[in-house]
Amino acid sequence: MNTKLIPLALLVAALPACDFDLTVDGLEAPATDAVTIAFEADWTIHQSGPLAQGKPTRILYDADRLTECRGDQYGGPAWAITGYFSLNGAPAESFHVAGLSGSPSPDEPIILLTHPGDLAIWFHNTNRWGCSAYDSNFGTNFHFPVGEASTLPPTAATLVFGADWTVEQQGALVRGTQAEVAYDPERLTDCRGDAQGEPAWTITGYYSLNGDEPHSFHVAGLSPTGDIAPPTIDLVHPGELEVWFHNTNRWGCSAYDSDYGDNYRFSVD
Repeated sequence: MNTKLIPLALLVAALPACDFDLTVDGLEAPATDAVTIAFEADWTIHQSGPLAQGKPTRILYDADRLTECRGDQYGGPAWAITGYFSLNGAPAESFHVAGLSGSPSPDEPIILLTHPGDLAIWFHNTNRWGCSAYDSNFGTNFHFPVGEASTLPPTAATLVFGADWTVEQQGALVRGTQAEVAYDPERLTDCRGDAQGEPAWTITGYYSLNGDEPHSFHVAGLSPTGDIAPPTIDLVHPGELEVWFHNTNRWGCSAYDSDYGDNYRFSVD
């Protein structure tokens, strides 16, 4: 059995790696399709195709792999199984797998692979009475190689912010794809100015999905990173997408395009 009771799954990552029974299909899935990693009840793992940067990855987990911590209360489950993943050792992110959930209809676990490298996955079963059990390949976690992007995630829609203050959504926003942002800088002209023949101002876009920590992207003017590619948003979850923009310059000017502080809101399917 690949389940080990440990205080924290990552604290024992230095243990010798344990092989696990993994089958990978040889055919590459279409760029628009998610690759599936299935953790089966018989302790085998089936991967439907190679993992690649930018491709969504669906996690299927049979709850019969972790049955140590169960129990019901008030006619419902008082236990939960939570999945965790980390890409290249980054801080772990979690997703609901089975049992009690804070949402009546929890999202299907889908991971958007933003970088190539090493994907680590593990699972934790708990209940309200303090029981704790892991499915973590004996504490070393399950590791999967992520290849370089063969194609970027498909762009499902474009959000157009026109100079005449119109906002248009072209196409449907769909989880697992990207949305392109087309912003006319003439919407924000308050904070401009040049220095040494170069723009000393910038417009930065921000977005937040379901109230999560905002992410930023360069829109116009001076780019701190030199990135001038068309801005895109990774739609990793369904729900509500908020977008807003901030114009600044080197002399302390600050102006927002944020629908009068309410931000621009869009629905993601």
